[in-house]
Amino acid sequence: MTEKKALQTYYDILKVNPAATDDEIAHAYRNLAKIYHPDQNKTRRHLAETRLKMINEAYAALKTDESRNQYNKQLRDRENTQQMRLNAGNDNANISGFWGNIAQIFWPDKNIKKGHFHV
Repeated sequence: MTEKKALQTYYDILKVNPAATDDEIAHAYRNLAKIYHPDQNKTRRHLAETRLKMINEAYAALKTDESRNQYNKQLRDRENTQQMRLNAGNDNANISGFWGNIAQIFWPDKNIKKGHFHV
């Protein structure tokens, strides 16, 4: 089974650190915009256009402090939601432990291992 690849953030797209300054973000944007401009990639124009749209979207979200703070909040919310989903999945693993404890009350002479409840 393959592992899911983490979603790319705007920081990944612009290849900058989340602690980057406004100047570093602008510099990275300009460099990537030059590289992926469709006029510079005539053989792969469609791919370059798609990549440039992603770069423009990322820069729009990160170019001002206000928009960057809003984006960072969205990232934190997304991470919290993912963590809550993971925790919910882990809670289900404890159900067998719960039922095993209940089984010990009714059948104390049975050797019940955690996660293996058979009557």
